[in-house]
Amino acid sequence: MKASILITYYNRKNLLKKTLDSIIKSEYINDTEILIVDDASDNKHRIEELISKYHNYNITLFRFEKKDKWWTLQIPAHNKLISMANGDIIIQQGAECYHSGDIIKDAINNVKDNI
Repeated sequence: MKASILITYYNRKNLLKKTLDSIIKSEYINDTEILIVDDASDNKHRIEELISKYHNYNITLFRFEKKDKWWTLQIPAHNKLISMANGDIIIQQGAECYHSGDIIKDAINNVKDNI
C-alpha cells in the first residue's frame, strides 16, 4: 500500500524541515511519496535548497509564483496536491505538523483494519 503525503507550504521553512524529519523516520518511507506545494512563498522562504537535502526520498515540489496567484485561500494548492497524488492512502497536512510517531504506519494500519 502506497501513501501520498500532501503538504501545503507558505513561509515556514524551519517548521517544514522539522515536519520532513519526522516523516522520513517512518518504516514505510520507501513506499511513500511526499508532495509539497509552495503557495507563492516569499523568496527568502523558498525551499528548493532544503528539498534538495532530502534527495534520497520521493519528494516532489510544485511552486506557485506570486505573479500567478489570484486566490487568498489554500484551495488551489490543495487541488494541485490532490491532482499530483498517486498513493492508495492520502495524508493531507500543513508544513508545521511534527509527528512524534510513525504517521504513515498508523494511517496504513488504520485503513487495513477498516477494509
